[in-house]
Amino acid sequence: MLGDDPSVFDHPRDILHMVNQFRHEMPRPIIGVGHSMGATQLALLSLVHPRLFTSLVLIEPAILPTMLPLKLYAFLTLKRRDTWPSKSEALRSSTKSYARWDSRVLERWNEHGYRNLHTIVSPQTDGETKPIAGPVTLTSSIYQESMLYLRPNFMGHTTSALADLHFERKINNTSCTDY
Repeated sequence: MLGDDPSVFDHPRDILHMVNQFRHEMPRPIIGVGHSMGATQLALLSLVHPRLFTSLVLIEPAILPTMLPLKLYAFLTLKRRDTWPSKSEALRSSTKSYARWDSRVLERWNEHGYRNLHTIVSPQTDGETKPIAGPVTLTSSIYQESMLYLRPNFMGHTTSALADLHFERKINNTSCTDY
């Protein structure tokens, strides 16, 4: 169980574990392809294990040079529409937003980006495979996404996640190295 403050390194470690478990089914070269948070996770994994991927394709990775006002991102996320009376209405309302997407990517988004709406915040039942009918919501809730911004844990487990790298930080204006 990850708790309320999972480290951003949890998922990269999970990917590494999966690759190690199924390596006999994954012939080399391994090329990592990710978008947004997925791209960020692959970049972090490449820090943990630099030789795992032969190459990376990172599309819009969430890699920021400084800590930006993350509360603003959370606010904007929570203002975004997340429920529609039907899947066809959801697709109609999002057509303009995703107009520049490749048609194959948009097709996948339309297939997997929405789910049946039970209540606004309750998750779908595990293993639910019924066709989408009636009201829909986003597969990943805006509340889950906003928590990424409100309670980030970018450096929470850095030294354990990246044991081979050395980090310097200042404590009382004195430089000290973490191992």
